Amino acid sequence: MCIGIIIGKLLNNWMLTIGICGVIGLMCMGIAGLLNVLFVNETRNRVNSLFDTKDANINKNSLTYFSFVVAVPNIVLAVILFLITKH
Repeated sequence: MCIGIIIGKLLNNWMLTIGICGVIGLMCMGIAGLLNVLFVNETRNRVNSLFDTKDANINKNSLTYFSFVVAVPNIVLAVILFLITKH
């Protein structure tokens, strides 16, 4: 988020900042969704959970939360900058 703001300020191009933050936010949301098996049907999710160890679940959940925490501020910043620069 900070890198996108700095690049946008230095180049005086806020659309570039919106693009950087938006892409990072969407990629992190996709990673969080893949790790949280949101895109897998219920049967496959049940089968996968049978073979996962407790440590693997802890690691997967912490990476999912981290990706979500990185994604939300980037998406919020992209939307706010878009609304500000649109006018």
